[in-house]
Amino acid sequence: MASERGAANIRKYNAEREEKNLALVEHELQLCKKRKLQFKSPGLLAAYLSDHTDVHRTTLTRNAKYKVLLAMYMRSQPGAAAVVDDETDDPYVLKAKLASTQAEVGTLRQEMKRLSAQLSRAKNGPVTSSTSRDEVDLSNLCVLLSLVVVRAETFAIDFKARTLVDLAARPSERLVGGADRAAAFIAWLEQNASLPFVKDIKRA
Repeated sequence: MASERGAANIRKYNAEREEKNLALVEHELQLCKKRKLQFKSPGLLAAYLSDHTDVHRTTLTRNAKYKVLLAMYMRSQPGAAAVVDDETDDPYVLKAKLASTQAEVGTLRQEMKRLSAQLSRAKNGPVTSSTSRDEVDLSNLCVLLSLVVVRAETFAIDFKARTLVDLAARPSERLVGGADRAAAFIAWLEQNASLPFVKDIKRA
C-alpha cells in the first residue's frame, strides 16, 4: 500500500514538474520568436532552450511534448526552408525546401537558355575591328555561365555530346543546351579546365 502511494506521489511530482517546465519552454520560445532568433536544427534550438530553462537537452529532444514544441518553432521561422539544414526530417520544412529548390532550378534553366543563346550569337557574329573586345565579352559570358552551372548543382556538361543537361529533369526535358548552342561554351571550358570553378562543374 505504501509503495503504491509512493509511486503515485512520484507520478504526481513528475507531472507537475513537466507542466512547469513546459510553461518555461513555451515562454522561452515566445521570447525567441519575439527576438526573431533562427536555428538551423532542433538540436541547436534544444541546446539554447536548455541553457535558458535548465531543462536537459536530451529531455527536450526525446520527450514527445517538447519535440512538438521544437518542431512547431522550427517550421514557423521566417524563411525556414533556407535556414534549416538539409538533415531535418520535418515534412513541412522539407516540402518548403523542395518548392524553393524547384523554383530556383526553373529560374536557372531560363537563365541558362538566355546565356546559351547569347553565347551562340557571340560565336557566330561578324568579325570586326573590335574582335579583342568581343573575345573579352565572350570570356566574361563563359565565366558567368560557368558559375550559373555550378550554382544550379543539378546541371552537368556532356563533353562527348557537347551538350548541357539538367540531371534532375525528366528525360524529355533534360536537355538545356544542344551542341549548336553549347559547343562554344564547352570549347571554352576545355581551354580553361584549370580554373577552380570549371573543375567544380559536373560531368554527365
